[in-house]
Amino acid sequence: MVATTGVGLALALLLAPITRYVAVTQPARRESVESYYKAKTIAEYLQQFRSSGDLCSMLQNWQPGTDPGKAESEAVKEKFTLILDECFGAKRFYYALVLLVLISAPILFGAIESGLILVRNGYKTSGAEAMHVLGLRADKISIAAIAGAYTWIVGDAITRNYQGTLNVSHLYWYALRMLIAVPLGYAIAKFTTDASFGTAIAFLINLFSYDRISSISASLVNRALNMPASAADENKDILIKLPGIDTRTAEIMAAEGITTIAGLAAADPILVAARTGLPFDLVVRRIDAALLWQYAGTDLLVMQHFGWAGASDVIDYQMAPVPALLTDMALLTAGKNVASLENIVRQVNANDYAQFIRRLIRS
Repeated sequence: MVATTGVGLALALLLAPITRYVAVTQPARRESVESYYKAKTIAEYLQQFRSSGDLCSMLQNWQPGTDPGKAESEAVKEKFTLILDECFGAKRFYYALVLLVLISAPILFGAIESGLILVRNGYKTSGAEAMHVLGLRADKISIAAIAGAYTWIVGDAITRNYQGTLNVSHLYWYALRMLIAVPLGYAIAKFTTDASFGTAIAFLINLFSYDRISSISASLVNRALNMPASAADENKDILIKLPGIDTRTAEIMAAEGITTIAGLAAADPILVAARTGLPFDLVVRRIDAALLWQYAGTDLLVMQHFGWAGASDVIDYQMAPVPALLTDMALLTAGKNVASLENIVRQVNANDYAQFIRRLIRS
């Protein structure tokens, strides 16, 4: 009964930040996205990423940047609502949440009851009786590993809820983390001959993130087998070159398959925001910068000092050109003169997606 009560309390602590995210944080993120989209920007977004036969025929005479007719506005808003339900709806969390509970409950029960048995037997594993329900022997490494995994999962869920970056995939990773906690703890504990130290190692290794665990495990295996460490793949870090993209943001986007600046420049901003948990305005601004990078490359670092942080700024310049600005910019950019900068302005203005991103930012 005490073990069952402990499982209930442990699950309540685990589910509290997750349910709050689904009920409060997720709707707030959805409202943030909706605030950027009016009927005309919704229509343009659907043309860019979600066009279908019916919508294409309905919007064939519509010009981007103008308000669609009443019937068209209602149609695109209805379609947009379905897309937001798909990306930010609560139903997408249900299956993953149920799976997490079904996997976590028996594992936590085993750890709690085993811990109670060890306490009653003076922390002696030899001769300790089996658990009443599961019939397994109490074991310090298993308990420590499960406790470490649970601590990391709860801490990560609390952090992601606070930051608004929790996603369905994280719940699946949490469930997997509970399943592999004991094997992982035993595997790492085998690298030490001290039993008490092995218990501490089993707990501590499960407190690390997946990337950190992979790094530690690879290091231990390489050392045990006398294998050279693999060299880092520089191509995976190319997104970091974009101004405003730090290591953490690059890792989050890489987990969703966006590893290059070109990939970001062609991405659906709503899907990127929904899947990464990054703020929508940040995603839009980074896409804006990536679009200009396609034409300017590393010179974007210099252009920022002149107010050209993204493609939208170049389009604004075209509306009110200042020739002296290009002259001053050409002096500091590598291999570019006024003519090449003017060519960048023309190319950016001819990019339909850049025009859409500008209208989205300025809306």
